Amino acid sequence: MGQLKLFTLEDRNAPGSLLDLLIAELADFGFDLPLPDPATLGTTSFTQNVDAPKPDADRPETAYVGDESHRRSENTSEPFGTTTDGIFGQFLDFEDLVSIPFTEGISFRTLDSETVEENGKSTPTTAEAPSDPRSGERPVWPVPAALSISVGKVDPPFAELLTDSSIGRSYAIYGGSTQIVSSAKVREVTFGGADLITIVADPETPAYGDPPQWVDSDLDGLTNDDPDTPSDRALPIGYPMNKDAVVSARFKANFTTIPYPIPPGQLMIRGANLLSAAQPYYFTIPATAATLVGNDVVLPETTIANPFPGTMNYGSIVIQWEFSNNGGTSWSSAGVSENQLYVPLDKPVLSVVYHTPIHLGVAAAAMAGAADETAAIAKIWDNFKKPESGLPQVKNTHIKAAYSGRALHYYKDWDVTSGDPKVLGAPTAKLLKDLDGTCVSWSFLFADALFDAGINAKKQIVYFEAKTRYRTPGTTVPYPENLLIKNWVFAGNGTNGNNTYLYQNTPKDPQNPASMFSKSVVGTWYYEWGALPAAEVTDQAGLPGQNTTNPRSTFQDHVVVKVNGSYYDPSYGLKWANVQAWEDGAVDGFMVYDGNNYVFRKNQTGANVQADTEELPFEKEGVTKVDGEYAGVPLPPPPP
Repeated sequence: MGQLKLFTLEDRNAPGSLLDLLIAELADFGFDLPLPDPATLGTTSFTQNVDAPKPDADRPETAYVGDESHRRSENTSEPFGTTTDGIFGQFLDFEDLVSIPFTEGISFRTLDSETVEENGKSTPTTAEAPSDPRSGERPVWPVPAALSISVGKVDPPFAELLTDSSIGRSYAIYGGSTQIVSSAKVREVTFGGADLITIVADPETPAYGDPPQWVDSDLDGLTNDDPDTPSDRALPIGYPMNKDAVVSARFKANFTTIPYPIPPGQLMIRGANLLSAAQPYYFTIPATAATLVGNDVVLPETTIANPFPGTMNYGSIVIQWEFSNNGGTSWSSAGVSENQLYVPLDKPVLSVVYHTPIHLGVAAAAMAGAADETAAIAKIWDNFKKPESGLPQVKNTHIKAAYSGRALHYYKDWDVTSGDPKVLGAPTAKLLKDLDGTCVSWSFLFADALFDAGINAKKQIVYFEAKTRYRTPGTTVPYPENLLIKNWVFAGNGTNGNNTYLYQNTPKDPQNPASMFSKSVVGTWYYEWGALPAAEVTDQAGLPGQNTTNPRSTFQDHVVVKVNGSYYDPSYGLKWANVQAWEDGAVDGFMVYDGNNYVFRKNQTGANVQADTEELPFEKEGVTKVDGEYAGVPLPPPPP
């Protein structure tokens, strides 16, 4: 027994409603249906099964529903719920359907019967069925042996609208047995391809996990900071400029039924980006055949040809997704995905790309539309350089707000150590983990930012150290003098008897020369010397470091980065033209330990500092030169 469902597009209480007209028309066909109680459409239902006589071929078959005031302006098959017009399910545009050939009047479709009983025999019907809203074709469809008419909401229904053009009225037929996707919403997006830059979370912060890079499993629109679904995420992605990208996706599907078989390849997905980054880009996913996997619509890996041409970029890659269940004739929204986007000049050569370095390397340069290395290096340095007043203030980056925007310090703790520079990436990783680091760590962070931005210019790690080497009595190996980074005050002419090292301070603990570093109860570090005699050389606030007003300022060497002939000192946010410029601008003097006291000399005019360099990236021990010799009056030999 077949079934037919009809719904009006108007209030059941309105004069001349569809149901009144329909019952009157069906009576002419021999259907004797009781009139239901007056009620607003959608709240009253009735079903009447009757024998369906074959209609007279010469008699016009008409039934009416509503008027043209209920038309929707757009061509869509998107689902929607009850409206003030009493429309349920999917709705196809009136005007489009007017152009589809059909027999004006009522046409029956069967859901489960291919024959009708006539004179006691089962014979095929030749009655015309409603047209396929996708193709406009009208298949031969049998008249049902029994007719069921329902008024009320059926979820999920499918509607076909037919129009009597002579009086501008239409009616809708609902029902079906072929399942189709009535709505879809994106819940996973995966980016891939040979040029994808995999960005990982900084050490000891919540890990980013494996693809897919965008997950909204509960479809609530929340991802990175969703307390209800911690597994949801929107990870940062990167592609070099002028390279292809690859994307695939999964969509949660809702289903309805129609009375037509679905031709192969009718389910499709497409997408287009919103311009939501520093520079325009066009990440357009062409209309692509999708498949059903369980309750998911699956977009296979699709190549996007050169979506980021000509310049660096940073911002969000926001994709508006759409699906079609009729081969692209009409499209409906399938939600929006959003990921943080980084587009460097070239693919980084580093094996691990942490989020903070690529952000420092790409974001500012992309904002300025950098299209070459010179412009990019200048903007990357802007992240590190000291402002005209105040501290240089580099911060970290993470997708979760609680772990992002935290200050990275230069010698906030004076006993902080560097990661092993012989291990590629170790100094950067330690700085990002501790939020505090040495000049080695800061130089590697700056170099990594250059690498992650796709800067191919030669990058050298540079060790500034004193030319003069000093052998402490009782030792066999000479070491460079310690550098005194500004500002230090030298009292008077000094009392030490050595012609070179005129000044001296006694250690607080002669058995532990490193005891000159002290930390107050409130966490402030300072230099502490022996009480008697009074210290002749004292530290004053001088060059501020990254997020640190008065960092440690005594070092055996200082490390910077050399790029295109310039010396970049990210620890202090200062750039120098050459080694001598750094010495004159940063070094107040030199210090050694003579076995009893710390002895000092002022930085004299001339070249007192040398530079050792090694190209990055390297995975071997740094080169140490020993061509500097002691230049002052020799100290007396150590006691026997």
